Amino acid sequence: MDIGGSHVSAVLATTRGRVLRASSLPRGPSDGFDATLRHIREVVDNVSSSPPRGNDLAMGVAFPGVLEGRVGEVLFAPNLRGWVGRNAHPALERTLGARVVVENDANCAAWAEHVLGPGRAGGGEHDLLYVVMGTGIGSGLVLHGQVHRGAWGTGGEIGHTQVPGSGRLCGCGNRGCLEAVAGGRALASVALEIAKASPSSGLGRLRARQGALSAWDLLREAEAGDAPSVEARDRAGLAVGGVLGSAVNLLGVPEVVLGGRLLYRAPGLLSAIRKGFREAVLPQVRSRARLRHARGWEHRNAVGAMLLAQLNAQGQSKSARRGRPAGGF
Repeated sequence: MDIGGSHVSAVLATTRGRVLRASSLPRGPSDGFDATLRHIREVVDNVSSSPPRGNDLAMGVAFPGVLEGRVGEVLFAPNLRGWVGRNAHPALERTLGARVVVENDANCAAWAEHVLGPGRAGGGEHDLLYVVMGTGIGSGLVLHGQVHRGAWGTGGEIGHTQVPGSGRLCGCGNRGCLEAVAGGRALASVALEIAKASPSSGLGRLRARQGALSAWDLLREAEAGDAPSVEARDRAGLAVGGVLGSAVNLLGVPEVVLGGRLLYRAPGLLSAIRKGFREAVLPQVRSRARLRHARGWEHRNAVGAMLLAQLNAQGQSKSARRGRPAGGF
């Protein structure tokens, strides 16, 4: 299952990531805690008439925020209203009537890439940084064959890295975060600013016809050559690439994988990210550091959550056979 900034989806999939059934419902920015739980219950019912219960295999949930501790206390979830301070595990288990493994959505995507992605063909432990570009910007980090969460569950979170020269307010409460510069919600705000400042621009004319503007509108106008949109898109892309290049320098990961809905049909944004990345990575490793766009895998977050739930179940089974309590995954 995947709780997104604009949707809630559930899948029934094989252990190799092949999706057998899927269901998705839109969720609005005003949807709170109770409404989101109702959406979750509905999409699970849509894909399975008999969800796991009792001692069956746990369900995996990809969550758009930072979780801490065994009960999954939500430290922050900028794009999910009403969840901060809640304990995600018990709330979801009550709603679904099943054991639940809850993990940050970008960590789920990173794990799916680690287990099923093309990098596995090269052998080794396949360290990687997986970046999800959607309503916000999330990222997951796999090091030495394990998801790296850090002390508070914030390990690998590049979306809240400060961008020099930006003072934009982020949903986390800080200013100048990468998410506040290049996330989908931020680009929608930039699109509106451009439309107001330049009524004769492509975005200005589009606003006059349809009113509200989205990040997709800005990216489409940029692809069509609208100058203010191109400038805004490239500024955002260079910022993303610069942060990713710096992350490679800091962490020493050989591969960065870009995913998320924001990159679909936006080749210009991807080009700007690549340019910023090349400029930021140390020259000595520039030819070896890989930045690639994740292809396909529409339900990557949900599949990754399922794989982590399976891993957790395997760990509990081994601990039970050894006669001691099972820990987390």
